[in-house]
Amino acid sequence: MATWVDIDRAYSTPNGVFAPLSDVRGPIEVGDVVHVKEKVSGKTGGALVTGVDEDNVYLSLAWNTLSDAYSTRGLEAGYRYAKLIAVRARR
Repeated sequence: MATWVDIDRAYSTPNGVFAPLSDVRGPIEVGDVVHVKEKVSGKTGGALVTGVDEDNVYLSLAWNTLSDAYSTRGLEAGYRYAKLIAVRARR
């Protein structure tokens, strides 16, 4: 099952974005690559889970990889970015 996280630019941080756990649909843990959907624009993409606490999930993503909800381009670009970040983090 793919995990989706609804995100909002208002919750952006220098390293990505955070979202309340209530906006997560599916299982989640640090290191996962998840689908994201920006609430206002409806754009989608992929992101890397960098942290989870009792209230929020923290994601690393490149905003410029998000694309229209009906396009797979954003998901593919986001996954490539998230996987690259995950590989670099393991080094």
